[in-house]
Amino acid sequence: MLGWFRRHATVLMVVLGSAAMVIFGLGSVFESFTRSATQKTYENPTFAQWAGGEFTRDSVNRVYRNHAESQRFLGAVIEAAEKKAGDRINVLAPLIQPIRESNDEMGTAEQIMDRLMLAEEAKREGMLISGDTVNAYIGLVSGGAEFSNAELQQINRSVNSTSLAVVKEHLKTELMAMQMDRMSMVGLSLTTPNVTEAISLYGRTAEKIDCEVVPFSVADYVGKVDGEPSKNEISELYNEGRGEYPDPSGEKPGFKIGSKINVQYLVADYDTFLQNEVNKISDEEVQAEYDRLVEKKDILVMEPIVQDNDFFSPDLSDPAPKPGDEKEDSESADDESAGEDDAPAAPADVEAPPADEAEAKKDDGDSPTTDIPKLEEPAALEAPTTESSDVPAVEAAPKTEAPKLEAPKAEDGQSLTVRKSMFQFVSTRLQEDKKAEEAEAKADEAKTDEAKIEAAVETKADEDMPEPPADDEGQEPDAGSIGDDIEAELKKKDEAPVRKFKPLADVADDIRRSLAQPRAQVAMAEAIERTEEELQDYYSILQDWEDEGEKGERPAAPDFDAMAKEYNLSFRETGLADEKEIKKDPFGGLKVGVYSIGDFLFVQSRTSKLFEPNRLGGNTNVLPDYYLYWMVEKTDPRMPTLDEVREDVQSFWKAKKAFELAEKAANELKDKVNDARDQKMTEMFPEKATPTGEFAWFDSRRGNVLSQPGNVDSPSDKFMSTAFSLNDMEAGVAPSGDRETLYVVQAISGRRPVNEVGLDYLQNQLMKYERVPIDVQRAASYYSGREQIKMDENRKEEFGFESQD
Repeated sequence: MLGWFRRHATVLMVVLGSAAMVIFGLGSVFESFTRSATQKTYENPTFAQWAGGEFTRDSVNRVYRNHAESQRFLGAVIEAAEKKAGDRINVLAPLIQPIRESNDEMGTAEQIMDRLMLAEEAKREGMLISGDTVNAYIGLVSGGAEFSNAELQQINRSVNSTSLAVVKEHLKTELMAMQMDRMSMVGLSLTTPNVTEAISLYGRTAEKIDCEVVPFSVADYVGKVDGEPSKNEISELYNEGRGEYPDPSGEKPGFKIGSKINVQYLVADYDTFLQNEVNKISDEEVQAEYDRLVEKKDILVMEPIVQDNDFFSPDLSDPAPKPGDEKEDSESADDESAGEDDAPAAPADVEAPPADEAEAKKDDGDSPTTDIPKLEEPAALEAPTTESSDVPAVEAAPKTEAPKLEAPKAEDGQSLTVRKSMFQFVSTRLQEDKKAEEAEAKADEAKTDEAKIEAAVETKADEDMPEPPADDEGQEPDAGSIGDDIEAELKKKDEAPVRKFKPLADVADDIRRSLAQPRAQVAMAEAIERTEEELQDYYSILQDWEDEGEKGERPAAPDFDAMAKEYNLSFRETGLADEKEIKKDPFGGLKVGVYSIGDFLFVQSRTSKLFEPNRLGGNTNVLPDYYLYWMVEKTDPRMPTLDEVREDVQSFWKAKKAFELAEKAANELKDKVNDARDQKMTEMFPEKATPTGEFAWFDSRRGNVLSQPGNVDSPSDKFMSTAFSLNDMEAGVAPSGDRETLYVVQAISGRRPVNEVGLDYLQNQLMKYERVPIDVQRAASYYSGREQIKMDENRKEEFGFESQD
């Protein structure tokens, strides 16, 4: 063998040398191939940096994997404990909240990063979670069931491939994060409130004030900003805001580009489908439906009830009828004299009796005169005052010449005060009805003098009042006869057939529409269901193509325009839009309650996949139109380059300077108002100032949101804080929620002292009912959420957290 090598040494040296040259010469090429393949397979981008290091894809995935393993382990422990107990168990400790996986890689990563920073903060605060603590927590989760370490290992092996030691180590991190999160929770405890905080919040929900405002629009001052931002200013603003989303208040710079989605949708227009169904309904169908409704006495084909209120009393403020309105044959007061010497002159709104009837009554000595008793003194009756009597006062009669009759004297215990019956119709006219005169002439002679005066002065019923039936001739009806007649009249009207059927011509269109509505709903649903089936087929094909490694060409999407035409639908597309832009789309801008469909679409996009169909609408009372929609494109949030957002940076700089100018002008006007003292802004600046009306700090009808004062756009908590801190007629300056307007606000009235508000709360809420009012709970929720956001921001700043996406 050795001899063979000696014989072929020269050839071997040439071959080996050439091979060495090839290997060493192409080494860099092989290395590049290897590196490219490695980078493609094991790409590990950095999501964020912080004081504890970096959040890379690998580190985040590792934590998420450990988290999932700990969740499976705890779930298996509970299941084993229930199997051991033979019944449901009571978990004695709060469970670790799961991290929700999101289609957005950063969405999941941010949840993990927040949890790790909470655990790190717990370490800085000196918190320690030992192995015994973890074991104790597992025992509480199991409801007190006793498992040996071997049993726990067996439980873990049934659900995980990782060892129990790794799971327990991760549980230390989870428990520290959970405990730190509980310790850092802010806001009012709603079950055992801090009384001082509750009083403050109660005042913000129960108290109302009235203000006036003068607005200063920041946009009006943008053109007054001098110069442009320097390179250093632009660079500083960009670095400060490149990792932050735009601030809704506009106070802090934020230039991070959020996720965008493109949604396509088909619309079944309710009015179109309804009209199509209306056109299909024949006259015979309408006639048959009309006959059916008539038989059922349906309200659709019934005439409305006409109320005849003739028998009701006219209002006290109603003007008296004009002379001659009662009877067509009544004589005019201009034709005959009313007896100027013997009879009182009629008031302006009273028709005087004919003179011949007055003379006849005066000459008839046998007949007792009960219509108008004649008094010697005084010339005119005076209405009693409320100071001397507890009965209702009546208006004094116009000054008249009194007939000559002795004034009746009041007996002991009697009063001559004139009283009005509560059933008596109001009228100051003297009646000419002969039947009434005859009835009065035959009245009981035993009546007291007081009753005679009351019968003379008390006004009589209008002509259109139903005549009270007399039981016996010569007797007056009793005091309750008028009420009895009203009841009889009501009963008669109830029994009378007052409703009629409308003619077919008047209700034909309404009947067609009522018949068409359910048919339109069915037609819309069928059209949407058919298109959804076609889209679902394409979605399944697309998912299979992706699962197979996207081999070959991407399956072509259906022809949605042709689909819409076939099923009488409309096809539309939002275009790639962010959360603000999508609300400008007809679909995205629709409101359901206080939220827009665009908000819903963005929340749903976190879990929805491309071309996954969804339905919405078809409810006549909420969203009458029917929508089938799907997402066709989505971009993840990212940090922009300076060139991409340079204009946004410059605009933010100008808006900030304009805000300062507007604030200066607003403060100058505020000083003028406060110097004037006790003068309203609507008086000082009538062209600028407007009232807000009365408002509270929070709107209790809508939950934990601020009230909406009149003439104030987007009120802020700063606005409310300023307005409610002012004394009466004092002015202050506060921005709107979006910082696009500054308001000079002047408190007019309405604020109660804090001690008075607190006493109200303690007596009428906390001590009396032992509860926290729902308004206070909502206010606590409002501030709790905002304070929690501030704490999270402060934590990230403390750890030097900087997103790299």
